[in-house]
Amino acid sequence: ERLLPQMYHVLKNDPDILNIYTAYEKGVVDGQDRFPNDATQSVKCDVGSYGATSCTLAPAGSYVPVSGAKTATQCAAGTYSDVAGSASCTLAPAGWFVSIAGATAPTQCAAGSYSDAVGKIACTDAPAGSFVNTVGATAATQCVAGTYSDQAGAAVCIDAPIGSYVNTTGAVIATTCE
Repeated sequence: ERLLPQMYHVLKNDPDILNIYTAYEKGVVDGQDRFPNDATQSVKCDVGSYGATSCTLAPAGSYVPVSGAKTATQCAAGTYSDVAGSASCTLAPAGWFVSIAGATAPTQCAAGSYSDAVGKIACTDAPAGSFVNTVGATAATQCVAGTYSDQAGAAVCIDAPIGSYVNTTGAVIATTCE
C-alpha cells in the first residue's frame, strides 16, 4: 500500500512478488535474516567486516572491532591499518609516525628528528646540542666535544671553527679562544 498505486495493483495480483516485498519491508530478506523485525539490517557481520544487508571487509585505514557493525571506523592518527578486514589498528612504531586518520601505512621520521614511543602523530626535532643523522630514529644523540649544534632539527653537528673550542658534549655554541 505504500507503493505507487499502479505498482501495488500489479504486486497484489502476484502473491510471490508481494510476499517478497512484504518480507523485505519487515526486514526478512531470506531464511538467513538475523534481524527479522528490523527492516534496516538482515546480516550480522563478523569482526573486521560491516554491513546491514551484506558484509564488506573494512577497507585498509579502518577497522571493525565487533561483530554486527553496520559501519567501519577510520583508524585514528598515530595508528594505521594496511590490510582490509582489520579488527583493530596498529600503533605507529617508534621511529615512525601517522599524522592523519584513516592511514594505511606509517611514515619514518626524517633525519634531524625522532620518535621515541609508539603511536606518535609527529616526530620530535633533535634539540639544539644534538643530532639525528638517520631516518626512523628513536632518539637524538648529543654532539661530542669539539662539535656543537645551535638549532633544533640538526642532522649533523658542526665542528668548532678555528679560533674556538667546545669541551663538553651537547654544546649549543662554540667558545672563542682567548
